[in-house]
Amino acid sequence: GVPAVFMTRGAASTLVATAEGLDEVPSRPVEAVDTTGAGDAFTGAFVARFAHGMTMEDAAQVAAAFAADTVTRRGAQESYRTLG
Repeated sequence: GVPAVFMTRGAASTLVATAEGLDEVPSRPVEAVDTTGAGDAFTGAFVARFAHGMTMEDAAQVAAAFAADTVTRRGAQESYRTLG
């Protein structure tokens, strides 16, 4: 089966559903300029961190922060910073 389902909810939070239950990852408050690509930014950052051994919870927190940062600039790819 599917180990987890993520539902990003913009400035509200991200919900993470697993067999253990439902967790909520808070979003970082930012002044949003353009939300284009925010979901892709979240997904890419999450997969990158999770694939390199970070826990699902920690990877989701990093992904939420990365996505929040991207909405502070216009555009999609050009708004992505390098995930260090």
